[in-house]
Amino acid sequence: MMPAYSLRFLCIAMVMPMCVSVCRADLHLVTENMPPYNYVDPRTGQVIGLSVALLSAAAAHAHIKIADIQQMPMVRAIELARSQADTCVLPLIRTPEREPLFRWIGPYAVNRWVFYARNDFKPVIQSLDDAKRYRIGSDIHGRKTAYLKGRGFTALDLAPEDALNARMLAVGRFDLWLAGLYEGQAFADQAGVVNIHPVFEVARVDYYLACNPHLAATTVDAMMSALRTMAKSGEAARIEAPYAAAVSR
Repeated sequence: MMPAYSLRFLCIAMVMPMCVSVCRADLHLVTENMPPYNYVDPRTGQVIGLSVALLSAAAAHAHIKIADIQQMPMVRAIELARSQADTCVLPLIRTPEREPLFRWIGPYAVNRWVFYARNDFKPVIQSLDDAKRYRIGSDIHGRKTAYLKGRGFTALDLAPEDALNARMLAVGRFDLWLAGLYEGQAFADQAGVVNIHPVFEVARVDYYLACNPHLAATTVDAMMSALRTMAKSGEAARIEAPYAAAVSR
């Protein structure tokens, strides 16, 4: 007859492989209002968008449950992801100062930063130096503003929220607006603005899911594997296609 302690170890050995695939903790996601990547659907009160669609699909592939998605100011979202178990903030740009603070999943999307201009804007922008001749709109707390300041831009008109800038560009408050390609169009749609369009691509920025530093490595690996599968199969591109079509219409 097998000793009791041997039976216990045998049971543990049998359960552990199953836990690798099914015993991962549920994920709690926190984010800010940044359409079309993440925003609250006014009809349902649920957070939806491109980021949510991509990461929900990846979680389904990885057999991981997303327990909830909450919207809040980004500063608070980052703090919650750092301090609360199994919590992740999205979308976040991966920087050297942020690197040790999180476990990183992605990149799951690329944000194209562009200058938007009014339809009657005649000058041709072919470089950042060309753009320095004009007044630029951006948001006061965003990474885009830091990017511009770091490259010598001084004629900046900074709004408390980027959502305000579509309308301010449309009425001539400034000449150019640095925005993400998709969110610029989304903010314009929300404001009923139809007389602006992108004129120059400034940069491409990878978006990540940044998770609590104690998140299980198996969860990170499973999500990364799912994102690679989605990219290879074309599923990620199919999810993104409607958002690209909204800009090109």
